[in-house]
Amino acid sequence: MWVLTGFEPFGNYSVNPSWESVKGINEGEKIRVPVAYDDSINLAREIIKQKPEIVLATGLSPSSRELKIEALAINIMYANIPDNKGTVKKGEQIIEHGENCYFTNVPFIELTEHLQKSGFKARVSFSAGTYVCNTFYYALLHYNTKSEKKAKIVFIHVPPADMVQKADMKQSIKIEEITRALKYSLEFISRLSSL
Repeated sequence: MWVLTGFEPFGNYSVNPSWESVKGINEGEKIRVPVAYDDSINLAREIIKQKPEIVLATGLSPSSRELKIEALAINIMYANIPDNKGTVKKGEQIIEHGENCYFTNVPFIELTEHLQKSGFKARVSFSAGTYVCNTFYYALLHYNTKSEKKAKIVFIHVPPADMVQKADMKQSIKIEEITRALKYSLEFISRLSSL
């Protein structure tokens, strides 16, 4: 089973391109993640309980102009803005006494190079932030370590798409392009899973 996730809108964004791009993929179970710390942690736990083969998680990186393949997630929640439930976190651990960080078990450099060779703008990132994207990613990786059947898990931050990026249309990307990149990512990961 494949699980594909994107986030609901948040802040000033009435549309979240991570979810919109995931919706365009026919394969897998698609789940919209709430932009809420506690809810995202609980959802991550439930997803891993289903023992998926692959989890491809996505989120919006407002300042990015390319796909960011997130190498790791860290055990901290910190942001000046509240989540969609009004909760503000100022340094709490995601999992009390959990590991400081977890790396993805997908070869992130090879995945990035695969996307680049396929014509997509992509780069490796070593910071998924400390907002809900990182919280969800960390929780997925944490609960995966406790599972008997390990899923292949990676998080990809996507840039603002044409439907939300109005200031500089030259630097925007179409939702269809993000969807294509995610499909290429899934194909790459599925080949690894079948080895």
